[in-house]
Formats: sequence, structure tokens, C-alpha cells
Amino acid sequence: MGDLARGRFHYVPAVTREAFVRTARITRLIETGQLFHDIGVAANAFNPDQDRVMVCGSNAMIADVAALLESQGLTEGANVAPGEYVIERAFVD
Repeated sequence: MGDLARGRFHYVPAVTREAFVRTARITRLIETGQLFHDIGVAANAFNPDQDRVMVCGSNAMIADVAALLESQGLTEGANVAPGEYVIERAFVD
């Protein structure tokens, strides 16, 4: 699977409460286009024709990111209806 994902998968860690290579809210990174700059793509937004996103975090963060993704034309997917992004609900508020 690694060979298939290489060059197509980007893991972009970001933190908000400590010094790190990328200290910012993910919503801010998406809104400003910094996320795309950091991974070396020319776009400054997601492209629903080629991008896929997995979101995991607190319920509030998930809601904020989902709204941004929807505003860029991505739709939430599930096993019965694939979309451009999925949500992993592993955290409990």
C-alpha cells in the first residue's frame, strides 16, 4: 500500500498549544492556503475532483473543518455513499 500512496498521501500534523514546526489551527491553515503551500502544491484550496480528506479531532474542530471542506465543494462520505472527505469520531467532548 505504501507504494500506491507515496506521492499521493500527505500527513500534515499541526498543533495549537505548543511550539512545533506547524503551530496553527488547521482551519487557519486551510483558510489562508498555508496548508497547500506547506505540502508544495500550487492550489490554495481543495479540489473535489482529486483531493480526499480524513478529519479526526474534537466535535467542534470537526464541525469547523467540515464547513470549510463543504465550502470548497467537498462532500462528506460514508461506506454507502463515498464522498471527498470522511470523519473519524474517536474523540469525545
